[in-house]
Amino acid sequence: MTAINPCQKVLIIISISSDIGTALANKYIGEGWKVIGTYRNKVTSLEEIESQGAELIYCDLNDRNSIDKAYSAINM
Repeated sequence: MTAINPCQKVLIIISISSDIGTALANKYIGEGWKVIGTYRNKVTSLEEIESQGAELIYCDLNDRNSIDKAYSAINM
């Protein structure tokens, strides 16, 4: 994960691969926010969001180990 500017607004989107998650990411990236999003299935729409600067973190909300790994990645 890249370093976060302490003056930049940061948004974490759970399930960024959903339709609403993708829409929120596009909105906030366009407004200059740093967007971090979790996904379980890497769909095509995520490539565009990632190319715009969003950081994507795999997270299966049904798997405690996956949640712990995502949490650790976000807190770096």
